[in-house]
Amino acid sequence: VSQTGTYTVTATNACGSDSASISVSSISNPQAQILSVSNPVILCPNESVQLLASTDLSYSYLWSSGDTASAITVNNGGVYTLTVTNICGSSVAGVTVVESNLQASANATPLSGLSPLNVSFINSSVNFTSATWNFGDGSSSSSGSPQHTYTSYGNYTATLTVADSLGCSELLSFSIFVDEIVNFSLPNIITPNADGR
Repeated sequence: VSQTGTYTVTATNACGSDSASISVSSISNPQAQILSVSNPVILCPNESVQLLASTDLSYSYLWSSGDTASAITVNNGGVYTLTVTNICGSSVAGVTVVESNLQASANATPLSGLSPLNVSFINSSVNFTSATWNFGDGSSSSSGSPQHTYTSYGNYTATLTVADSLGCSELLSFSIFVDEIVNFSLPNIITPNADGR
């Protein structure tokens, strides 16, 4: 037969007849496909990505990582291939995962002191293409290692955001406390002639 459907055969002899039926369905050649991802896939620091295959009940799955599920989670860069198999054969698809090498690192000193407080910020990040400091008092800087003066009493959160050419970014924050000088004025209660005036 070359078409799907239900086929019935009937056998007859001098004693009578009997019938039997069988259903014929078709299974297509497998088609490996990795869904919902661009190629290459970008893997940012401290993140993971899920690779999801198109699903079919007739398929068995084998990833180059050794996993046999229809979806896998990856934490490292590399080329990942998927082989899907059914009774008609097999098919292979692949995707490249590019891992970002962005590493955010910075320092700020001092973190507390009297107003006006001059703080030195040092950006020691690597593999970045842009950096932005936000000092927490409404001012910011794109300088690599700026200095900033806090003139008002309070607690501030300074942040550094670095990004790379792949679109990944990382953020670091520093808590800064600015104290103020309090002047006390004491009345002179001692008089030369002891008359209180």
